[in-house]
Amino acid sequence: VINALGVVSKTDYDGSKKFVLSVLDDLSDWETVDALALRVIVNLAKQNRQEIFSLLEEWTSSKNKWVRRLAMATIAPYIRARPEDAELCLGIIEKLMEEKDRDVKKAVAWALREISKKNPKIVCEFLRRYADSTDANTRWIVKEGSKKLPKNCRNKLKV
Repeated sequence: VINALGVVSKTDYDGSKKFVLSVLDDLSDWETVDALALRVIVNLAKQNRQEIFSLLEEWTSSKNKWVRRLAMATIAPYIRARPEDAELCLGIIEKLMEEKDRDVKKAVAWALREISKKNPKIVCEFLRRYADSTDANTRWIVKEGSKKLPKNCRNKLKV
């Protein structure tokens, strides 16, 4: 279904968005969430960045960890297509820098690593703000999210 929706989402923005919004409460595993992000949400974001990024921001506050993960999992493929939107993506990531759930933290770190591939300097500067955090979850995200950064930046982060 997700593969088919991925094809449909390239031409039927409204119908695809409506379907995604209707299944948010049913998300229950990382595989479905990541496939939905990689094959569907990213297509919607390319068509209407403002509306989809508004949804991503809203999803970061969801009580459902899978919806929070969906917000982060969308950033990884989106930044590959639109590296110029790194700061916008980091603004969404910032909302989950103290995330406690392991599945969501992994997606936050993944998004940071993907942005690092296209714009390491901006990610290094972003993570420097969190490098001295006393929050164990934030430190874990900084460590895992910085793995694709140049060594000199990682040294500055002390990870």
